Amino acid sequence: METEWNVPRNITVSEGTSTTVRSTKFHSNTFNSSASAVLHLCDVMDFAVTQNEFEIQQQKAMGGNLSTPSTFILLGFGNDFELRILLFALFLAIYALSLVGNLLIVLLIAVDQHLHKPMYFFLVNLSGLETCYISTILPRMLNDAEIHHQTEMKKNLSSPATFTLLGFGNLLGLRILLFVLFFAIYALSVVGNLLIFLLVAVDQHLHTPMYFFLMNLSGLETCYISTILPRMLVSFLTGDRSISIKGCITQFYFFGFCLATECYLLAMMSFDRYLAICKPLHYTSIMNGKLCLQLAFTSWMCGLVTNTIITSFLVQLTFCGPNEIDDFFCDVYPLANLSCSNTHLVKLATSILGYMAIGFPFLLTLASYVRIILNVLRIKSKASQQKAFTTCSSHLIVVTLFYGSLFLVYVVPETETLKELHKIFSFFYAILTPMLNPLIYSLRNREVKEALFKSVIKFRNMVS
Repeated sequence: METEWNVPRNITVSEGTSTTVRSTKFHSNTFNSSASAVLHLCDVMDFAVTQNEFEIQQQKAMGGNLSTPSTFILLGFGNDFELRILLFALFLAIYALSLVGNLLIVLLIAVDQHLHKPMYFFLVNLSGLETCYISTILPRMLNDAEIHHQTEMKKNLSSPATFTLLGFGNLLGLRILLFVLFFAIYALSVVGNLLIFLLVAVDQHLHTPMYFFLMNLSGLETCYISTILPRMLVSFLTGDRSISIKGCITQFYFFGFCLATECYLLAMMSFDRYLAICKPLHYTSIMNGKLCLQLAFTSWMCGLVTNTIITSFLVQLTFCGPNEIDDFFCDVYPLANLSCSNTHLVKLATSILGYMAIGFPFLLTLASYVRIILNVLRIKSKASQQKAFTTCSSHLIVVTLFYGSLFLVYVVPETETLKELHKIFSFFYAILTPMLNPLIYSLRNREVKEALFKSVIKFRNMVS
């Protein structure tokens, strides 16, 4: 016979903890199982509350002794010196190949109309995604692989606050003459390049792919020469040849960015000339406005990414010894030679990325002109041959002057006898080339001269 039980309204389990249930009647079996479950639940709740109170009291007792780490340490592949150098070279090569490969796929699909299909559209998206994907990890790993000085060495060594750009030596008597000369070069460069930029923007007859790239080149040349000459002019006026370390690295960053971008722009211009001469029937359909914007954007981004990576390694260096740079602007190799850090990785990264920024566009330019020359030599008419060479002669002269001086500076080994010659060629590609480009394109280009003549006539009519 089952027994009935009256369950009280409140069941107290421990001090401060109670569980309320409704007053009702249960049979004995039901009550036994239900009461056990309730008691167990109350025990668990009481333990949780007690432990929570204990943790709060413990944190209050410890007070400010608890510290939260502000950084994490990625152990990676360890601290073995030889292994780090090997891994740095390996991952830098992987990163460079990934960037070049994915960007090349994007360019190929953008250029070739036969690849304008849904499958390749998604492949373009995938290549862009992969570029961003690998860039979230590898740059940080490469930065970790950079070798720093030991902490004790940094404490004992004093870092110079400024560098001294020796430039053209102690020509104190020629300072005024040099100021006038370089001011004239700067004025001609800025005015000439801005004039071409404005002519192409204003004259509708110049709204063609070739002049679109020329407009980009003119704007770039204005920025390019402005990273060096204003500082030189101030130095000639005041006699102060010093520059801060941050200012020196900043100058190199913008100078290197403009240099790498110009290499890519010249390659895009040679590709444009190749299509115009070798595939004239398909030129307008291939080299449309959309492709021109994509090629120009790619040139600027490649220059930006390449030199940003190089500069990120450069800022990790420690300078503690000599502070004289035997040049008239800040460049990566003179800065690395002044560092008291281990610069093997910096120079290795500069060599690999420098090839991407200079060597790769040069090979593209060379391949384009080889195809152009072979195609022109097949033309039987002398008049047609001359016309074909005329369309690319201005660009060919600019490419020859630019790359000729560039390779003499960075490829020919620097010795004591060639040191002054290196400075002369550095001066040529960094300062004289931006001044000569507007003259070459305007004097040898009939369309630019006609546009300039029309603009002068319109200006006269407006004034009168």
